[in-house]
Amino acid sequence: MSKYELYIVLEGLGHSEHHRSHWSFAFHYPGTLLANVHQVLLLNDTRRFYHYDRRDGVPHPTPGSEGKVLLARLTVNQCTSAQEIISRELPPRNGKDRCQDWILNCVIALEVAELIEPGASEFLGGCVGLDAATVLARFDAQWTVA
Repeated sequence: MSKYELYIVLEGLGHSEHHRSHWSFAFHYPGTLLANVHQVLLLNDTRRFYHYDRRDGVPHPTPGSEGKVLLARLTVNQCTSAQEIISRELPPRNGKDRCQDWILNCVIALEVAELIEPGASEFLGGCVGLDAATVLARFDAQWTVA
């Protein structure tokens, strides 16, 4: 059975509340140099509105990223289901939440669908707002850092 790898990719150091690391999902098939990326991007900085963005065939690992953490290994069917779940998660539009909050909401939905390990959302929730190095260090102790 083929296995895809589901990562959270961290971009930017995230050393302040106003300049958090950008988080995105990457679905990668081992042995290739490409991934499908799911993320939300800022549409309006004043109102803090985001829109959903999916890009297939993006270089992997992401050039310039701080690192990535492995959330799960998925079969082809699980990968398809996970991407559908993520694509249905509404992007932040409340003027408060950001990409990290959206990723957390997606992880909760993936956990409910039993596509990722129980407890992942609780663990990740404790990482929202932290700098990239701290997130990677926390995951290194719990999950795989690549």
